[in-house]
Amino acid sequence: MMTSMHAWLDVTAGVAGDMLMGALIDAGADLAAVQAAVRAVAGADIVLRSEQVTRAGLRATKLHVDIAATGGGSRSWPQ
Repeated sequence: MMTSMHAWLDVTAGVAGDMLMGALIDAGADLAAVQAAVRAVAGADIVLRSEQVTRAGLRATKLHVDIAATGGGSRSWPQ
């Protein structure tokens, strides 16, 4: 029998994406699976990495979102 886990997120006041993903990885989500999902949407230029940190005496997983693109970043007005 397969079991599943559910989480209830109340983000009515907003949420920071990197902090939410860090919390989900800390709760047991697979970083490689999250990276694959991000690549499916945003391409290979987004690289995720995590590290264990301690802030105010509390341990957490910090997720870094790195952009590996080397383009100039300039666009014309119609783009």
